[in-house]
Amino acid sequence: MSNVLVANESICLQSMEEGEEQEEGDEGEEEEEEEEEEEEEEEEEEEEEEEEQEQEQELKEEEEEEEEEEEEEKWGGVLAGQSSNARQSVVT
Repeated sequence: MSNVLVANESICLQSMEEGEEQEEGDEGEEEEEEEEEEEEEEEEEEEEEEEEQEQEQELKEEEEEEEEEEEEEKWGGVLAGQSSNARQSVVT
């Protein structure tokens, strides 16, 4: 009878140990999944920031181009006026 009790106790201890190992394994998997999710979220945030920076850069470039065009039109008109004045003075 004591052999049976020892065998049962041994089986119970083994089952408890296996259960603890399984729990530890499950916790490790959960931690890995959480880390992966955090990494994915960080990557998404970085991508969004990069996109925003690209959009801002594009807007700046467009504004600079517009300003350059306005300056060219402004100075082009002045220069054209000067050259026509120069022509008039040479002709007269």
